[in-house]
Amino acid sequence: HILNARQMGKSSLRARITHQFKSLNYRCALVDISSVPTEQITRGEWYEDFLAQLTQNFPELDTPEVNDWLDNISTSQPAREFKYFFEKILLPKIKENIIIFLEEIDAIRSLDFSLNDFFKGIRYFYNCRDHRPEFERLCFVFIGATLPTDVIEDPKITPFNIGTRIRLSGFKLENTEPLTRGFKEKCEKPQAVMKEVLIWTGGQPFLTQRVCSLVELAEENIPSGQEKEWVSQLVQTEVIENWLDKDRSDHLKTIQKYILKSNLPVEELLIMYKSIWLNENIILDLNSRKQEELLIIGIVKIEKNKLKIFNKIYQEIFNLEWIEKNLNS
Repeated sequence: HILNARQMGKSSLRARITHQFKSLNYRCALVDISSVPTEQITRGEWYEDFLAQLTQNFPELDTPEVNDWLDNISTSQPAREFKYFFEKILLPKIKENIIIFLEEIDAIRSLDFSLNDFFKGIRYFYNCRDHRPEFERLCFVFIGATLPTDVIEDPKITPFNIGTRIRLSGFKLENTEPLTRGFKEKCEKPQAVMKEVLIWTGGQPFLTQRVCSLVELAEENIPSGQEKEWVSQLVQTEVIENWLDKDRSDHLKTIQKYILKSNLPVEELLIMYKSIWLNENIILDLNSRKQEELLIIGIVKIEKNKLKIFNKIYQEIFNLEWIEKNLNS
């Protein structure tokens, strides 16, 4: 499972993984959970729509028999039919290894009913590996901006504790060469400019690309030896000052929204964030819902087993004044 903050490159990673595994003759399927209806829908209709989307990834399954079966799922026992699909339809017809990517898994939180049976079914497939070898060919990848406990409450049936979590980190200087190429017309020392960009963005993928774009679009070139001052001025004027008006992609507004509208007590979350902002030596605690929430929101990161503000841009926008203002309100 790749559960991480928004705009950290989850979908890009999934696209690259898919390309690599297809070259190894794996069959890869994608279901975007956010495109499955969530309003005024029954459990049966949800399963029907989910399996219909999944089936579209496999042309071999586009048969009258399978289509007739899909049309009747919502009126039967959907959790049972979910298992039937994999046991009697998918695995018998598709002989290669199968990877199913479930994007935007956090959309499940919008449903009016529990999908515990859905996750229970996936765990059942995993347990079948002990005595049914065909299930060893089946793998699920959950992708989204959520905590496992936000989409499933029962720890006894969750598949998250038998899976592997992949944490994403930001860009490092050594893997930004494709982006650095874009600076060659703007300056004599492209890598020095990129180093300053990363100081401000912390390597956060979306922000890094945004600042790189601002550098490229700037009218003047960057004087040699003045990379630090030039990039700092650019970030201050084009990103931080009046940030609400300049945040046209809603990247920063989304971070603010998810903090101030969290399902956790907002005051406690702000106090935790304040301690991290003040660099009060907050040790990583994977059992802390508040810490995990801040990590999923993306405003903090793990550094040497401690929590730190993800980057200077967040630190300057969501600063002490911002914290106190929202604590007071």
